[in-house]
Amino acid sequence: MASDKSNARGILSKEVFLFFDFIICKLYLIKNRNNSHY
Repeated sequence: MASDKSNARGILSKEVFLFFDFIICKLYLIKNRNNSHY
C-alpha cells in the first residue's frame, strides 16, 4: 500500500517535471522568435 502511494507520487512528480520542461521550452522558443524579429 505504502509503495503504491510513493510510486503514484513519483509518477505525478515526473508528469509535473515534463510539463514544466515543456512550458520552459515553449517560452524559450517564443523569446528567441521575438528576438529574431529585431
